[in-house]
Amino acid sequence: MTNIVQPNRLSGASTFFEGEVGANFSLVPASDRFVPIILDAVAGLNEIEGLTVSTDSISSHLGGRAEIVFGALTTTFVRPASSGAHIVQTVLASRGCPGWEGTFVPVSSVEAGADPVSAAVARFGNPAASGVQIAAQFAFLPLAASDYIETIAQTLVFLKAVGLRTTSKDFGTRVDGDAAHVLAAFSTILTHFGSPTGHVVLQATLVANSPSEEAFK
Repeated sequence: MTNIVQPNRLSGASTFFEGEVGANFSLVPASDRFVPIILDAVAGLNEIEGLTVSTDSISSHLGGRAEIVFGALTTTFVRPASSGAHIVQTVLASRGCPGWEGTFVPVSSVEAGADPVSAAVARFGNPAASGVQIAAQFAFLPLAASDYIETIAQTLVFLKAVGLRTTSKDFGTRVDGDAAHVLAAFSTILTHFGSPTGHVVLQATLVANSPSEEAFK
């Protein structure tokens, strides 16, 4: 069983938002062993310090600081993907939601006018690779922001700056790379882009071991 991914912590790094985020996720293994694969994926999550976990018949909800939540999402994806099964995981993450009951602590330690992309790259650091290649498509929604097009464009510059491959497609952007790197990048996007006091949403679909790319070549 793959160990739980520890959050990437960088001392002294600038950030726009420090507080709790929430993420709903569903794991769909295309395997007749889907039950043990799912149970193995989520084993031990409720023992992670600083992470709240709740579940129902539709999805599981993770709450906590972004690096902890996305570290857990990396674990729940890498473990089943390492089995070789075709794995799909959907993620809907948010911070600043009006209905959120977690701790909301917006912090901007970046001086006014500072380049958000540079600050985000500095925060991203160099997360340890998981060894699992992932194809993801995501949409970033800085809700009620008048400059949302510019903000979304900045996230794409950031993804390329940290070495991830991006491809434009309808309704979102495809991102390819190591699973730990992609999810750490999504965590950084959620906390570093958009208003520090605004409602920001990130939706993503993660895929590993897909047979479709080979089938449609």
